[in-house]
Amino acid sequence: VPVDPAATEADRLSDEAKAAYKDKKYGQAFTLFEKAFSVQPRPAFLYNMAKCKEKLAEYAEAVKQLERYLETYRQQNGGLESPDRADTLRQMEDLKRRAFEALPEVSIQSVPPGAQVIEEGVTVGSTPLVTRMKPGRHKIVLKLPKHSDLDAELDVPLTGKVAVVLSMK
Repeated sequence: VPVDPAATEADRLSDEAKAAYKDKKYGQAFTLFEKAFSVQPRPAFLYNMAKCKEKLAEYAEAVKQLERYLETYRQQNGGLESPDRADTLRQMEDLKRRAFEALPEVSIQSVPPGAQVIEEGVTVGSTPLVTRMKPGRHKIVLKLPKHSDLDAELDVPLTGKVAVVLSMK
């Protein structure tokens, strides 16, 4: 049996990555699995990269790696789906929920209450509203019958909570 140097190197990197993972060095493990994947693109390396990102609480990144895992498996197996596809999709939904729950909490109230809260043309709820938003600046519009629309900007920090009370005219 001829020795495949790429497979040998990928195995070595994978073993090193597994040892780093076991030692809770998840960033290092991710980098090693990534190198192993670049040497020999095995879907399992992408799956393991997702597990590293999950341990680092980088849930959105973990979802991206699982999407790559399913797609790479499909490409390498003539369009067949991974046997663990259903379980992987469930994991992705759980990670998406955890990513949302990790976002800062935003509380929006209006005087009077009951205003529609609209962000980027999408109604996200009505006041009083407690939701979660990505850090950064958000432009929202409050709409309430018999009141002028109210444009507001929210600065959402990386962590913590934001509470705003907006008066409608």
